Amino acid sequence: MTLKSPVTILLTFFILLFLSFTNLEAQWVNNPAANTKLVVGQNDPVNIIALDDKSGGVFVFWEDKKLNDANDIYFIHANQKGEVSFRADGKTVSSSPGIKEHSLALTDNEGSAYVLWKCKIPGEPNSLFVQKLSGNGLRLWGDRGLKVVQSELEIVDYSFDIGDDGLLFISYLVREPGFTGNYQINYRFLDKNGKSLNKIDEELIVYNSNDRKSKTSVVADFEDGAFFFWLENFSGRSVLRSYFIDSSGATKWGLEPVNISNINKSVLSYNVNRFGNSVYLSFQYQGQIKEIYHQLITRNGNLLWGTGGSKVNAANGSQLNPQAAIIDSTIYLTWTNEFKNIKDLLIQKFDKNGKALWKKEGRHIIKSEGDQFGQKIIPDQKGNVIVAWIDRNIDSVFGNIHVQKINSQGNFLWDSLSVELGSSYNTQKSYLNLIPDGIGGAIAIFKEKREGKNEIFAQKIFKSGTYASQILAFSAENFEGKVKLSWYSANEFPDIIYQVERTVQSDTGLVDWRVVGTSEVNTDRSVNYYELLDLPDTNGTLYYRIVQKDGDQSETVYDLVKINFLESANTIVVAQNSPNPFTDSTVISFYLPEDEDVTLELFDSKIELIKEIPRQKYSAGRHEIVFKDEKLHPGIYFYRFKAGKHIEVKKMVVSPK
Repeated sequence: MTLKSPVTILLTFFILLFLSFTNLEAQWVNNPAANTKLVVGQNDPVNIIALDDKSGGVFVFWEDKKLNDANDIYFIHANQKGEVSFRADGKTVSSSPGIKEHSLALTDNEGSAYVLWKCKIPGEPNSLFVQKLSGNGLRLWGDRGLKVVQSELEIVDYSFDIGDDGLLFISYLVREPGFTGNYQINYRFLDKNGKSLNKIDEELIVYNSNDRKSKTSVVADFEDGAFFFWLENFSGRSVLRSYFIDSSGATKWGLEPVNISNINKSVLSYNVNRFGNSVYLSFQYQGQIKEIYHQLITRNGNLLWGTGGSKVNAANGSQLNPQAAIIDSTIYLTWTNEFKNIKDLLIQKFDKNGKALWKKEGRHIIKSEGDQFGQKIIPDQKGNVIVAWIDRNIDSVFGNIHVQKINSQGNFLWDSLSVELGSSYNTQKSYLNLIPDGIGGAIAIFKEKREGKNEIFAQKIFKSGTYASQILAFSAENFEGKVKLSWYSANEFPDIIYQVERTVQSDTGLVDWRVVGTSEVNTDRSVNYYELLDLPDTNGTLYYRIVQKDGDQSETVYDLVKINFLESANTIVVAQNSPNPFTDSTVISFYLPEDEDVTLELFDSKIELIKEIPRQKYSAGRHEIVFKDEKLHPGIYFYRFKAGKHIEVKKMVVSPK
């Protein structure tokens, strides 16, 4: 049976409206020993990269061999509640043939993600591809992505960055086959639409020489150019060098690059961070005792902290793995200090002149027996930094993942002994990523081997240092002609205000949230109960939510609750069936302003009539129809309510038993 056009229009509307209110419950697990399994169907994920989507959610990229033993690149996206936006086993970033590997990823200010990778296609030259991706899984630059580099030379290394105007900068290192011959640092520029400003086989050279080079990086500046960095071998020493090129390919630095590190020492590794119109670099010198130096270089090639950089710390032992976070004109640097076979994690704050602002040796983030390593540091976007690391105790072969928040004075804001994010005992954890959630907390992404399987897990921690949202058990119920709203809240801050808002299911599909009341926080107890009465000025299926407003003007929206409110009205009101989804039975409530004959019909997803409740006379007022059918298969159904000339269609879902 086919529905007539007006009903079909209503049916389409309610499908869209239903979808807009689905998947409302958070998916983050509040147990650090279990964590959220973010991806399913993996084989052995490697090169795991997590990026924030600028809206509290996360992109995750990884490489795996799932089809025909060919390495491929996959990605997923999860929103701020941990709900996966499309297929949970991930989607490939490209449908092109060949082996895809060594992927890099970044996000822009609008929350789109970009991936750069090397592709090996039999019979074709070495190639670099780039792809732009949306949070709902769309490949925005074609199913295969864009081929941006094609070279007969060997592509050794590459990097990319995006400017504030959307211009994409790619740096790549090529060399002649073998371990001798010419090394070239080349570049490509792409506009925000993915259009290359040059041909893919055209060589745009930053710098070339016969000296061996490695580890190239590129950093876009605030204007129209980019800094290029690499390591270059001189007399057996690896020197960190840099060049600047604007979008036209011109440079102001002359013919030779700038030497950032000391030419008499060998750099083992380095990291780069944009610092206003300059670039902050932290690098580690090789040697029996490893040292960390850092440097600030301007757009004009000036080194602001002296030749060879400034030493970060003079403590005994080797300094390893520098990681930095920039907040305004302040630098927070973490590193591991290894002394007498013990690895301790330290942090220091520096001003724009490189001056240490805390005690000379820095602050120990945690004092415990065992080793701390593999740390990540991020701004919490509220003026503080969050540091996560792997902590291995002396009684365990493998470590657990810990986290701490530190303010600008160097004070610990969470538990003084740190908070655990991954505490599954004696399991191998690696590829630790840390991203901000946009509201003062963080999400850790990592690989862990459990029961012989390597999988990707995640753990969210809220700004309060807890695993669970502050608001718990938000509910709504009919109470003496009003709606009673109640909730519990834990681990509250003193400057919080709760704002309760209401919207109603409307024929236009628009969502108009209206404030129905506010409540100030009670900090006398660790867990508090709140209650608020609302007298709605409308009938039907109502939705309520709580908006938490903090003293720093940030807002956090918590879960919705739904209630059917049917009181005296001048029109017929049909509520959404409850519960929905259901297994054996559900209740359909309605209100009649006067006596009417009522018929109820049930349709399957093909809009075919499968059941009808015969017409029956109902008096004015509120009524309920209990619908039971144990023979229905799980899936989507629609019910049509008819009372006189009034026709209304709503969607119901039958769950598996």
